[in-house]
Amino acid sequence: MISPFVRLLLSRGTGALGFQMLAVWIGFRIYHTTGSAVAVGGLGLSFFAANALAVGIGGVCVDRWFHRPFRSLVVLQTALALGAGGVFLFLSESPVALLFAGGALALIRQFRSLLYAKSLSCLAERGHPTANLAKWNVFTWQLALFLGPLLFSRFSDFPAVVPALSTVFLDSSAFFVPQETEAPARPPDAIRPGWIDSVVVGWRSLREYPLVFQAWILDAAVTLFVGATASFPFLLTRSGIPPEELGMLRAALALGSVCVSSLIPDALMRRHGVSLLAVSLCGVGATTALFPFATTLPGLVGLIFFAGAFDGISVVVRDEWLLRSVPRIRMGSVAAVTSLLISISDDLGEFESGIAMHFLGLPAALGLGALISIVAGAAFFIMQRARNPTVSIRTEPN
Repeated sequence: MISPFVRLLLSRGTGALGFQMLAVWIGFRIYHTTGSAVAVGGLGLSFFAANALAVGIGGVCVDRWFHRPFRSLVVLQTALALGAGGVFLFLSESPVALLFAGGALALIRQFRSLLYAKSLSCLAERGHPTANLAKWNVFTWQLALFLGPLLFSRFSDFPAVVPALSTVFLDSSAFFVPQETEAPARPPDAIRPGWIDSVVVGWRSLREYPLVFQAWILDAAVTLFVGATASFPFLLTRSGIPPEELGMLRAALALGSVCVSSLIPDALMRRHGVSLLAVSLCGVGATTALFPFATTLPGLVGLIFFAGAFDGISVVVRDEWLLRSVPRIRMGSVAAVTSLLISISDDLGEFESGIAMHFLGLPAALGLGALISIVAGAAFFIMQRARNPTVSIRTEPN
């Protein structure tokens, strides 16, 4: 019998794989039809707007109403599959329609992500080691991000294969959702669903754990200004590499994170989390600064792999701190805030980077993001050690 945790990982992985293939396909179609840096960055802006809209009320609604998320996840995954099929069939030649459709599907994906966070928190309260939860959750998610672009790159010459695979993965995700994770818990009476309530409640809850709060804010700010993925199409064009290799670059980024996420020892994460996070931020900056100097596909793939590896360290550390600190009863609201931060850093970061590359040029934009990342990592380490040389994560709020 498959354990609830494994079933949840399979559900998350297949859903993420399907959506990643969809996102890469939409980005490729926009770039293919427009060739514009602003248009490619606009996809990130579309995702950000949808995610911000979802987290406005999503976290509180999940905490108060969705205590048994199985049916909700089935409905959301089916809606994603149907929406993806419509995009593939009817919108492939319209970049404006693709932007709006991508935003609509991202809105559904965001509600689904909040439900998955709630389920993981439930497993943590049942005694499942948080380090294990964080590592294998990131491993499964990043493995999907690796396989999605790789499959897209492999089957890009067969127009019908990528849409079919994406739709199948999205639709099959609901099959793996375990009913065992749906133990109900009565929410606090103070929670009242309303516009931006989830952000307010989640923000206050997250700030009760200062180190966790600082780590998420800093990592989001760094990723916002680095925005490396927005540069991939232009790095390929600049080096004379076919744009169809875009999937290979995205796969290399995820593969680096996959390789690192499952190898970090639990004890190292608990005792030296601050050092790991600082090294991660500095490493992302250092590798990003070298992107303009790579003129061959193997060189680009190698640098992007290491960038993904360093980024994977910070993702595992911040997720483990979050699961160890925040109780399930408030995880929906807190997940809404962290999802908003992820959207700001990833989606809005691509838009910011697209604008920066348009006005500053590719090397200058990447260099600026790399400098911010290195300075942020060093400053975080110095400040935390100055406050408490033996700083460790707290499991109780202030």
